[in-house]
Amino acid sequence: MNENHHSEEEAFTLDPPGTIVVVGAGILGIEAALYGRFLGYDVQILEMGQIGSNLSRRSSEVLPAMPTRLLSSLSESALQAQSGEVISTIPPNNLGGWVEQVLKPLSEVDLLRERVHLESRVTAIRQMPVEADAEEEIPADFELIIQKSSGSSQQLTAENQTVTAEAVILAVGNHGSNIQLGFTRPTPYFFSIGESATDDWENDLRTGLQEIKRVYAELGGRATLDLYRPRRL
Repeated sequence: MNENHHSEEEAFTLDPPGTIVVVGAGILGIEAALYGRFLGYDVQILEMGQIGSNLSRRSSEVLPAMPTRLLSSLSESALQAQSGEVISTIPPNNLGGWVEQVLKPLSEVDLLRERVHLESRVTAIRQMPVEADAEEEIPADFELIIQKSSGSSQQLTAENQTVTAEAVILAVGNHGSNIQLGFTRPTPYFFSIGESATDDWENDLRTGLQEIKRVYAELGGRATLDLYRPRRL
């Protein structure tokens, strides 16, 4: 549960298996969820469309780098454990192929299975009151309002649902302004990654991974926490 005592020496922390919602199932969203799952957090992903929707719209564009240069060491390990291969034997050469052969399989590895919720548009996020001295379990800190799409393309319906979480990570780039926030930023346990994305994929990935590392180092109260650090042999 959240530790809500705060001092100059100690930031707000969240111990596993605390609940985290990641908004966005793009490269960084899936990566942020995977990182949390490796640490033992209860992570869910909410995606307004499909896996890698923005990339799929540019499916014919040539992949800007070798596939393995667009994956973190954690992603490679997860894919390796799942299928025995980091990527398919025939590497994809365009964005559409990369989404189908790499990003979608990554979203379906054991650590993330049944944790990715598609067609789930987050329209608003509200803070919920926390009674620090309550005898019962401290309630979730955030309530996310979701517009869930269902039905065929000819008869598409939408209904509002809610999801609660102790921490939220926005991984929607510069599209976060489309989500109504019921609080001011910065707010403890609320994070945003990938807001400074450019068309330099490798640099954006490096920057995003550093942001993800900082999020979980803060949640864990461990400045040195870094799952991307090479293992000592």
